[in-house]
Amino acid sequence: MDNTTIKTKEEGGRGRDGEEREGWRKEERKRRDGEEREGWRKEERKRRKGGLTKSVLRGEGAGSVFVIHEKTGNIHITKPLDRQEKDEYRLIATATDRQTERALEPSSQFIIRVQDINDNPPMFDEGPYSATVPEMANIGTSIIQVTATDADDPTYGNSGRLVYT
Repeated sequence: MDNTTIKTKEEGGRGRDGEEREGWRKEERKRRDGEEREGWRKEERKRRKGGLTKSVLRGEGAGSVFVIHEKTGNIHITKPLDRQEKDEYRLIATATDRQTERALEPSSQFIIRVQDINDNPPMFDEGPYSATVPEMANIGTSIIQVTATDADDPTYGNSGRLVYT
């Protein structure tokens, strides 16, 4: 553009229906050739380019376990997660106007599920086990039943699957 000056005259605006609209501003532009132009410009363009949008995170673990980058909206963890401590988190992210703190769009709600890894060994429920076998017992005679549990979640791979050998 060959504009040399831009003056903001007033905030607000009117739509085609004559109703007031927020997020618009009236600008007066003076071109290099001296011609002056006046028009309405939507503030949203400036917001996105100028970084006037701020991302806010609320919910379980917001600010302690999870943080959100205010400008990009990327969510990061601040520490390792353990499914045995907490298996899911419910969070709400909102894009707000940095100056007015008003939401720019409806908040997004989402659930973060912690995928388990094989970090727990199987544990026998009782122990030590002791059994007796009668002399000359038939082959295949049941002697004792042992039971083990694993705190890992079996729905993700084989981390919680038990195999007795």
